[in-house]
Amino acid sequence: MSARTGLQRTRNNVKKMFSTFDDDKSGFISQKNLRKVLKDIGMGHITNDEISEMIEKADLDNDGLVS
Repeated sequence: MSARTGLQRTRNNVKKMFSTFDDDKSGFISQKNLRKVLKDIGMGHITNDEISEMIEKADLDNDGLVS
């Protein structure tokens, strides 16, 4: 029972974090979404190439978005 509760908490935390990045509620995290969050947390110096690389690493279906 406790393992299930822990798993549910983890899922809820992941959903909360995802929604932080998915500010337009599209169900995806785009480069634009990521850029906005990075600026908001003071990391606006990250280059577009670095953002592309971050998205690419998390993009499991190669559509240019994180889902």
